[in-house]
Amino acid sequence: MLRKLRIVFHEFMGAYRSAQKKEESSSAHYLKSAELGSLKSQNEIGVRYYEGKGVAQDFAESIRWYKLAAEQEYMYSQANLGWCHLRGEGVQQNNEIAFEWYKKSAEKGYPVSQYHAGKMYAHGIGVVRDIAKAKYWLEQAIKNEVPEAEGLLKEIESGT
Repeated sequence: MLRKLRIVFHEFMGAYRSAQKKEESSSAHYLKSAELGSLKSQNEIGVRYYEGKGVAQDFAESIRWYKLAAEQEYMYSQANLGWCHLRGEGVQQNNEIAFEWYKKSAEKGYPVSQYHAGKMYAHGIGVVRDIAKAKYWLEQAIKNEVPEAEGLLKEIESGT
């Protein structure tokens, strides 16, 4: 119970300091919460290292924090790892690994990952091209209000 309270305190202080634009202090609180096991804070620290927000930009450190949370099934970190593998930031560029992370996140219901999974299926990026699966994931993304998914689905259906 005390551990959970400490996590909540540091997450709150991180958000509070961030709102005050005291990024270094905010990052320190998120880091404490991440070290205590908060998946949300582990992802947030990953984002901060990725963007250089309140800490020096460090893609390798970003990947380390994303991976820690992603391996515990945190869908936002899984999506962030997909992005990094797709772009080759902090890791060697690898479309197959990017697809696997996006798919895991999509299966948990993250709309942005549903769109990326659909797009990757549609274009055969990191996975064998499969229009039926592309349509499925794009339809899921549309249900979850990802506007880009509608255009891609229309493009697929028209055969262009």
